[in-house]
Amino acid sequence: MEQRRAELDAKRQKLNELRKQRAERRKTMTQSVGDEATAQELGISANSSFVSKRQNIDDLVSSLVGERTNSTSSLSIGVNTEDISFSSNQGSASGTGGNTPLNTLSPTFDNSPQLPRPSVKLEIVETVIFDQPPKEKVLYSKEVQTNTSLYDEPEINEEEVQRRLKEEREKEEQLKQAQLEEEEARALELEEEKLNKEEFLEFINSSTKVVERALSQPYDYLVDYTQAEDHNKDDAVEAIKLTQTYFDERLTHNRSVMDIDWSIKYPELFLGAYNKNLAAEHDPDGLVCVWNTHLTDRAEFIFHAPSDVLTAKFSPFHPNYIVGGTYTGQILLWDTRSKRLPVLKSPLNSTGHTHPVYNLSMIGTHNAHNCITASSDGMICAWQLDLLAQPQEVLELLHPSPLRADDLGITALDFPTNETATFWVGTEEGAVYQINRYDRAGIKVGVHPNDIYSGHSGPITSLHFHPQVGALDFSDLFLTTSFDWTVKLWQAKSLTRPSPTPTQIAPLASFEHGSDYILDAQWSPSHPGAFGSVDAGGNFSVWNLNHDLEIPTSTLNLTSRGLNKIKWDKDGSKAAIGASDGKIYVCEVPSLSNPHSEDGAIFQKTVSSLTRNVFNKD
Repeated sequence: MEQRRAELDAKRQKLNELRKQRAERRKTMTQSVGDEATAQELGISANSSFVSKRQNIDDLVSSLVGERTNSTSSLSIGVNTEDISFSSNQGSASGTGGNTPLNTLSPTFDNSPQLPRPSVKLEIVETVIFDQPPKEKVLYSKEVQTNTSLYDEPEINEEEVQRRLKEEREKEEQLKQAQLEEEEARALELEEEKLNKEEFLEFINSSTKVVERALSQPYDYLVDYTQAEDHNKDDAVEAIKLTQTYFDERLTHNRSVMDIDWSIKYPELFLGAYNKNLAAEHDPDGLVCVWNTHLTDRAEFIFHAPSDVLTAKFSPFHPNYIVGGTYTGQILLWDTRSKRLPVLKSPLNSTGHTHPVYNLSMIGTHNAHNCITASSDGMICAWQLDLLAQPQEVLELLHPSPLRADDLGITALDFPTNETATFWVGTEEGAVYQINRYDRAGIKVGVHPNDIYSGHSGPITSLHFHPQVGALDFSDLFLTTSFDWTVKLWQAKSLTRPSPTPTQIAPLASFEHGSDYILDAQWSPSHPGAFGSVDAGGNFSVWNLNHDLEIPTSTLNLTSRGLNKIKWDKDGSKAAIGASDGKIYVCEVPSLSNPHSEDGAIFQKTVSSLTRNVFNKD
């Protein structure tokens, strides 16, 4: 309605303007008619005065000259007023052209006055003017194109038709192929954009891990549940079974495994610490790979380090934390919930380590715990995991001999079970020393100078205390390995009865079956009298001291390269073994995970017998 009303108002306004214009035109026409009538009246009076004046002139000429001849008069009579006026007008108009002048004629004017022209009667008529555009004329040029040929086209034979059809089919196929290639190229571009998205990559990574874990679950389809168990079978001589090998051609090639540790919360996870790959300049210097026993093709987590990682451990108090020591002396902390770089690291200054850190231990409880690290220059540091800017404690170990003032070169370190104030270290000279973190009654902080565990003729490569297994306590027993091809069993002296004078403490037993450097040995966490050892010849040996003290019960050669580290899992059925070629081997020894109830008592008798032998020798 509003639009219609606006259109009507516009039309009314236009009509008013037309009426105004029409009134102005009427006024202009009225004025022009009045002016024309006035001009006609003036013309009649002028003609009459002109005729009278002309008559007077003619009379005067006649009186002076006399009357004219007949011919002249007849000529003059035959000319009417209109002719005269026309001739005079022509003469005046053509006088400039050189024609006969006007005075050669003697016309006679008609004295009768001319009647005025009748006036035009005008009327006012109201009309409505409509502006309509002219009708558009559409013109077409029509032509017919024909090809004229003087000769008839020759008939096409069947072969030519087949050839043309074949060419057309080939062109159509080529066109379709080009369209398909173009569509595939566009689809590939879209697919690349999708595949390069971080969310998609994370989804693929996590989902494929789940599938691979499910596919790698072992199951014996031919198991016979009716077969009776053979109780007479000797578990001690059961062979070692290699189950899995963990290696990544891109990541761990040209690297050595420097340390291994199993996760306490997730028993299927274990880590491997790796040194630098000298052939890959752009790869990170150090790596920590977390492997899964259900996923052998790739690592579950990969963490980078700015230097060679010489030791690494899962934190027993924070399941997502991994602590590592590096060749430059830095202490690094990684979080499995974060990315590959460490979330915390110690500074490279004199407040902490400035030499390689080969040993690391986590001690304490869930509410109060520390990370104890030792470097090759004899420095011991205690750290809080949430504050690595500076160590809480710093202890510099000097050689206990008064004849030597150099640092104590530490190569191995371990704490007894449930002990946090005292620990033992192995040194480059082949001796083992007791270290006190705090001053006690009669005991000073630092190296205990009177108790010297000497027996190795080469640098000590590992030191491991007996874990708490069963009701019997063997926490004072520890194993050491060395470059002298031997594994030695020791009994730590009681902390409450230190030696008043320097005393050389001898080992309880020495196992000399090795044929190369013994690089690591570790007690079984389930069997009280069993341990495993690895050497530089690639041999993994399992010892059961309840059965034999001279030779291992089982040995398996895993590689021609050296084996650096061994670590048993929580239940003691599997051992992860690190090699110098970057591979980690997982071996199963099922007999060690299910010890007999009398194994503890048998081992206690064995230890007592060894202690008596040592006492008798002294």
